[in-house]
Amino acid sequence: MALINKIMKALFNNTPLDPAIGCKIIPKAYLLALTVTGIDSDRTMFGLFGSTTPIGRDRSVTELTFQERDKNSAISKLHCTILDDDDGTFSIRDEDSSNGTYLNGKMLEVLVPEALHEGDIIELGQVERGGIKFRFSLANSGNESNSLV
Repeated sequence: MALINKIMKALFNNTPLDPAIGCKIIPKAYLLALTVTGIDSDRTMFGLFGSTTPIGRDRSVTELTFQERDKNSAISKLHCTILDDDDGTFSIRDEDSSNGTYLNGKMLEVLVPEALHEGDIIELGQVERGGIKFRFSLANSGNESNSLV
């Protein structure tokens, strides 16, 4: 089943299909890339679909993978996780990353979830040290643009 989901994601522009109804699943939220250095594709918008979205540079343990081939990356194998709290809210948790996860400029405590709000800025490692910066956006906010800010 995991292989089928991977194929469906690839075929439909990384938007998974719901096998029960055969149509695209709409993301609940997005990460909009504010830096493109270190992103392995031309995409700048990444949908958050599940109840947990692990992020890092090791494809075997993450759903969103960045700087996969860079062993000196500021991004850890499992860097952080975005959690859908099932009540319309989201939070982010640093997974004991080497270079830290930052929310609006403040380094997160390891394994302590912090609430995410529309427009929050997330940094995986620090950008000046090769990290990546994103803006968090709820799918129903109307702010899901594909432009860099």
